[in-house]
This record gives sequence, structure tokens and C-alpha cells, in this order.
Amino acid sequence: MSQAKDLRVKDVKELTKMLMDEQKSLEKYMNDVYKGKDKNLVRSSSFRKNIARIKTVINEKKFLEEK
Repeated sequence: MSQAKDLRVKDVKELTKMLMDEQKSLEKYMNDVYKGKDKNLVRSSSFRKNIARIKTVINEKKFLEEK
């Protein structure tokens, strides 16, 4: 799990790459859940929270660049 303060150190390119990786991981995990390979739905919420955290930091950085 990434904390926001750790993410703020990285640049937008790194964050975008991390975002894509998290989204792919969530998609793969949800496919496994739908196929019945995994039953732990709590893990999907941690993926979603990480995605939201990364998007928030990206938007903060874009907002600060505009100023």
C-alpha cells in the first residue's frame, strides 16, 4: 500500500505508470474473483483506494503546476 506522502515525492510520469499498473492488477484480480479463483473481495477495495490515492496526487501536482 502506498501512502500519499510517499507518492508526492514521485513525478507525474511515475505516478501515471503506477496508476496503470494498479488498474491492470485490479482488473486481473476481479477477473479471478468472477471466475471463482479468489473469494476475498476486501482486497479489491485496497486496489481501489490505491488508485484513488494515486489519482489524487496526480491532480494535486497538475493543479500546482497551473498556479
